[in-house]
Amino acid sequence: MNTVYAYRDAEEVVYVGVTSDERQRDDLHRSTSAWWRPTLRMEPMLAGISDRRVALDVESSIIKSLRPRHNINHNPEAVRRTPSTIRVGVDINGPAIRIVRERTGLTVTELAKRIGVRQGTLSSIESENRRPSPEVLVRIAQELKCDLAPFLRGPLDGFDVTITPKMTVAA
Repeated sequence: MNTVYAYRDAEEVVYVGVTSDERQRDDLHRSTSAWWRPTLRMEPMLAGISDRRVALDVESSIIKSLRPRHNINHNPEAVRRTPSTIRVGVDINGPAIRIVRERTGLTVTELAKRIGVRQGTLSSIESENRRPSPEVLVRIAQELKCDLAPFLRGPLDGFDVTITPKMTVAA
């Protein structure tokens, strides 16, 4: 079952998402989202949605209505701040890839096979000895069923990155 959730502080909703495991998603945001801070509370907005597509439609409607500052999809104000290009290969957080992979129960060998690279290549990416191409990075995030944001750092901190048919980035 899917839950549409929101992170809010005392004044506003700052992020809306969909998850099938609230605790795991909260832990992931706490450990890897540049926008997360201790004053934020994760609250379910609508739980028990069996169809993921329906949950994503609900999420989209909420984002369009509330315009949380850390969501870019369906948020025209964030999209206006979207740069035309991004050098994804520059600042990759390899250890975050390893952490998310381990939390999903995949070995390096299993994930490497699923994304179409050699095990040594993925190990080098996780240890930051090799930079993945944008395509490989997107395949990693898709296979781990998460946003790209946890895997980017450095000058990209504070950006919200979401996998869509076109990868988009907002400031």
